[in-house]
Amino acid sequence: MENICRFIPLYPSADNIHILNFVLETQKMQLLHPEESAGYRLFFVSKGTGRLKTNGKITPVSENDIFFTFPGRNFSIEFDGEFSCMYINFLGGRANIILDRLGVTLTAYHFPSFPELRDFWETAIHSFENSLDLISESVLLFTFSALAERKQAESGEPASPGTTKMIRQIKKYLDENYADPELSLKSVAAHFSYNKAYLSSTFKKQMKTSFSNYLNVVRCRHACRLLEHEFTSTQEIALLCGYTDPMYFSKVFRQKMGVSPRDYRAGLQKNK
Repeated sequence: MENICRFIPLYPSADNIHILNFVLETQKMQLLHPEESAGYRLFFVSKGTGRLKTNGKITPVSENDIFFTFPGRNFSIEFDGEFSCMYINFLGGRANIILDRLGVTLTAYHFPSFPELRDFWETAIHSFENSLDLISESVLLFTFSALAERKQAESGEPASPGTTKMIRQIKKYLDENYADPELSLKSVAAHFSYNKAYLSSTFKKQMKTSFSNYLNVVRCRHACRLLEHEFTSTQEIALLCGYTDPMYFSKVFRQKMGVSPRDYRAGLQKNK
């Protein structure tokens, strides 16, 4: 057997993901009338079929499906006969950028048929209490990796090494210079001596998101970190994240996180 060595991409700062709870839901009324969550929820359907109602849409869900719900967004699940599910409630600065990388949005939140995840989820929910924090985070990240593998398989041919290196350099530059209010597609293209249109299209093709959206996600991720460290001034947080207009920052934050900076902070304090 040959050795296998796979290098792990470096994500600057490696922001924390906070696991709030890991639940096997047996009370059906909690699914019909759930409490509004301060964090994201990742669900795995372990039995039966039902209909998820959220964001003004009705989405059929069935055994082995996974789906997400979002902070500050109401949802409910109507079920047909026997139905059970497990979910992990989580938040944190890194969560938003991972979900964006995986293409998880308010309009793309349901991913059918992941039977390979069942054993891991069911074993984890019954694990020893003193290791539940570790194994619940493992389940979350393992599920993210399964989504990433499917996304890669559906994307076709991998990028060339040269293109991959170029995007990695630009991504690193954005991650390190997000606080610069002058940072833009034009300035980055000039810095790396690339044509602006070429950089825009290549970045979107490889990252599966636009340049401006990625930059906003990075900035909102760091805004989450500041809120977690109890910064209270929206204007100060906006400036530290590269926004000169606090109102525009609040608008972008709400678009990306589903709640305002103030409500995000309140949710953190509530869960503490």
